[in-house]
Amino acid sequence: MTTTDEIIELAKSNRFPFQIAEQLNVKRNYVSSILSEARKNGHDIPKFTPGKSRSARGAETYERVIYQASLGLHPLEIAGRLNIGVQTVYQKIKQARENGIIIPQVSPVEAVKRRIPVSPKIRTALEPHASIRGLTPIELGEALIRAIVENDLVNAVLDDGAAHDL
Repeated sequence: MTTTDEIIELAKSNRFPFQIAEQLNVKRNYVSSILSEARKNGHDIPKFTPGKSRSARGAETYERVIYQASLGLHPLEIAGRLNIGVQTVYQKIKQARENGIIIPQVSPVEAVKRRIPVSPKIRTALEPHASIRGLTPIELGEALIRAIVENDLVNAVLDDGAAHDL
């Protein structure tokens, strides 16, 4: 099943585009464009935003921003991950702090330190794989590392015999 097919099936099962994007590790705009095209081609896919009030969408965004901010992500990172404006992120964080929620201060320098440097050659090699998933090469790299760690595949991927030292 292709990513497009998965997106369409998940949408038909009443999943919101942001949920589909998170589940498949693709950008929300990519999901939305696939769904828009699928509707034009005759697929019966519900439109999600009209049925959901603006305040409900705002509350959902607030929760997602605050969750990521509480993990120590910088507002620029949060905006990129959630595909929203950085000003929106700052507003939600300010609102949370005014409501007594403790959100750590994160400098842009700390955010950059969390990045793993990737050579231009590796970034170029990741570009076509990232593009078909609606991701940047960096986002694909993060998704790959996350999948390798979460599925305990480090030894399988490296196959360097170091597993004996664990």
